[in-house]
Amino acid sequence: MNLKWKPPGSAESGIFFYLLTFALPLPIDLGLLGLAVCGSHAALSRAPRFSYPAWLGLPPFLLSAGLGCLLSPDQTRALHLMLALIPATMIYLLLAGYFERRHTSTLAWVLTALILDLGGWLLITAILHPGQSPPEWVIASGLTAFRVPNDIVLFAILLPFPLALLDGAGHRSRWLCWSALAVVLLLTVIYRSRLTLLVSTVTVGTFFLLAGKRWQLLRGLAFLAVSVLVLDGVLGFRLSGKFLSTWSSRLPLWLTAWRMFLDAPGLGHGTGSYLSLYRQYLDPADLPAWIVFDQRLTPWAHNLYLELLAELGLVGFLSFLGLVSLPLRNLLAFPEKSLFEYAFIAALAGFSIAALFELSLWRQWVGLTLLTIIGLMSSDQHCGQ
Repeated sequence: MNLKWKPPGSAESGIFFYLLTFALPLPIDLGLLGLAVCGSHAALSRAPRFSYPAWLGLPPFLLSAGLGCLLSPDQTRALHLMLALIPATMIYLLLAGYFERRHTSTLAWVLTALILDLGGWLLITAILHPGQSPPEWVIASGLTAFRVPNDIVLFAILLPFPLALLDGAGHRSRWLCWSALAVVLLLTVIYRSRLTLLVSTVTVGTFFLLAGKRWQLLRGLAFLAVSVLVLDGVLGFRLSGKFLSTWSSRLPLWLTAWRMFLDAPGLGHGTGSYLSLYRQYLDPADLPAWIVFDQRLTPWAHNLYLELLAELGLVGFLSFLGLVSLPLRNLLAFPEKSLFEYAFIAALAGFSIAALFELSLWRQWVGLTLLTIIGLMSSDQHCGQ
């Protein structure tokens, strides 16, 4: 991107500030306050320049989610879940309408700093509480956006951004990128997250393949495999042991979501209804003996696609596909792609894989991450022209 750098405007400043503070345990949500102030200033300063048709996927999805609130058996909880999409939507609108392409590298540094900030916080928490388990570390960290160990998959989704920065970073800046990669690697092993290892492999592999760096791909995957094995061995092969444990515990969750969808295929049961109807649609006696049934009540389906089908039906699911596919289609048609555009696609690939096994769109960081990625894809269609 051969665009002359200039200080970020109010839109960029609000985005950067929110991303760096959204998960911190602060007495008030300073990030949201800063985002609102900066976003308002940007909106009053000049008109947005939305790229057609990339932005057309957002309104139908928000309408379907709003309709889901009306249909939900617990409308209070549904409205509370929808609130998580407000800052994410604001980020998307600022990226798609106001963000200047020249600041993409700055945003990549902000996301790298986010990995170092929140990831480092989680590492320090684990070090300070050696006798506790990963779920207890997540609670002890106090980070508002993290609830389970697999939430560290956020950092694996963001891995392409420090990778993209490595190519043009100066000697003194490279250590920040390498530090971010090391933090993700350490978190994967210490928090024993199979999903984070899988998504890291997908994001790194996709980025290097798109960038045409096949030799770096082989070296990167080899380094990842050896490092994980060595670190896991030092810690007693706890992560490796999880790969040998049962893999079927999510099947009852997915089966429940599928049954809910079949019962209301058009509009679904409403936003957040999975928690309310989970026991009603799942009978452990119907499950084969080889499927492990977790007695705990699970708030989400651990599969974003099935959860959308269950809660918002085909209408919501198709609107979600439009939300993601329109910006991606436009970006793929973009004539000249830099490493940052490849990072957008690799991050979306990692998100899509993580969504198969864990994510729920009503989680704070999930909607924020998705709308940040597709907002960046949309902004690249017009900025810098």
